[in-house]
Amino acid sequence: MDRSYETVCADLKKKYETLLIKNIEIKILKYLVLIYRYRQFWAETDGNNLTDSLRKQKADQIRQYLDGYSEAVKDSLPLEEIMKQIQKEAAGADEILNDFQKDLKTNSRHLTRYLMHVTAWENLTAVTASHRKLNMYHTAADSAVFATSSRSHALLYAGRILGGSMQVLPKQRICVYQRNPFTYETEDIWKLRRPVHICLLEYQDFVPVIDFIEVSPENFRICFEHEWTALKKTELVRSTETLKALDKRQLEGYRFYSSEQNGLLKRIG
Repeated sequence: MDRSYETVCADLKKKYETLLIKNIEIKILKYLVLIYRYRQFWAETDGNNLTDSLRKQKADQIRQYLDGYSEAVKDSLPLEEIMKQIQKEAAGADEILNDFQKDLKTNSRHLTRYLMHVTAWENLTAVTASHRKLNMYHTAADSAVFATSSRSHALLYAGRILGGSMQVLPKQRICVYQRNPFTYETEDIWKLRRPVHICLLEYQDFVPVIDFIEVSPENFRICFEHEWTALKKTELVRSTETLKALDKRQLEGYRFYSSEQNGLLKRIG
């Protein structure tokens, strides 16, 4: 029996996590975590109407992450200069993650053949890039087409289409929508505010969205929740189904929240 797609993805992550641990010193792996947090910082602030004080507050948070890792911090260099030095030192580790993404695409393309795109529109022939949307880890804000290689994660995207935006917090297994995409729930389902449609896309122009985190001291994890992006208009293969509600059993233990205007999270369900 062929191994499931999820098993292959898990094995690939384990393979490359082991490769990083065996070949890259802990200090550099911490740098790699910081690089992803820095990308998150810019993705969440770039283009947003933040006050100078809030932007400075976020930059100071990055400096706190860096404290003790780099001599450049002690020299009080600008944040951009500090990160240039760290990115240079972590280039070898970052290249291993690039190899992981290439390996992941090869295997995913072979095992699943198509990606899934969720849309509120019927009868599409192509999908155009959304304007500056954050990916699920908030590590980039690109004008991109978003898709997923997992049927269960397509259900997360159904909520994203109606909820405005989506952020996944991999440590806590939490999914945050900008607003509640559901009208009501029962023991087994969440009823969507309106129907959404799943379409199939080719893998050709897509790259996997990943994150790199430190779960605990000296314990690092590659995060991949089956999200893919393409920076260009993408032709549809075909539409496959319409969703009016989500089966809770297929959502793999996520907890769901909506983001309130005051910045607090409100539990859904």
